[in-house]
Amino acid sequence: MPNDDTTPRPKIVKLTRESMRTGLSRLDEIAKAGGRRIELVIYGSGAIILTCDTFQRTTKDIDATYNNDEFIKNAINRIAEEFGFDERWLNNAIQPFHPPTFGIVPSDMFVPDENGCGLVVKFASKELLVAMKCMAFDDPFRRHDFDDLEYLIRHLGLTSVDEVLKIVRTYYPDDPLPKNLVLGIETILDCIAEESDP
Repeated sequence: MPNDDTTPRPKIVKLTRESMRTGLSRLDEIAKAGGRRIELVIYGSGAIILTCDTFQRTTKDIDATYNNDEFIKNAINRIAEEFGFDERWLNNAIQPFHPPTFGIVPSDMFVPDENGCGLVVKFASKELLVAMKCMAFDDPFRRHDFDDLEYLIRHLGLTSVDEVLKIVRTYYPDDPLPKNLVLGIETILDCIAEESDP
């Protein structure tokens, strides 16, 4: 539940796994109290953090697609105020980029009430996240995307550039690849190989 202390406090600019779950749990409560069903598909670092307990990172926001009506806008703002989150802690900025609609995995993170109201959360699959991270990979040494992609490659046990690109082409068959993508993948694979050497 929200903190009733009215003392101003600094904004939480980095979301942990715990703070994300807290915010989403509150959104579930608000949806049920308002007799609404909210469906989220979560992408990006937020999806990795929430579905992989071994991924120890924070993120500045949760990227998701959802029906951005006044009810959910007000709920997001209300939660930001209650918990000291940035006002964009949950946002749909990814929506105009039309992420692929296949490769989405349902979850039982929240359970709707008897009327079907509440929060329904789905996640981009690990393969889809690899593809999306690759397509956004415009600099092989940009720490954020590098770390995310390195974790996913390790998690899926990928060992070659061709394996990674095969996944990318599953979701983006005709899009031009970022110019530094292959170099970025090679750098990640080299790091993994060096750690494996006796």
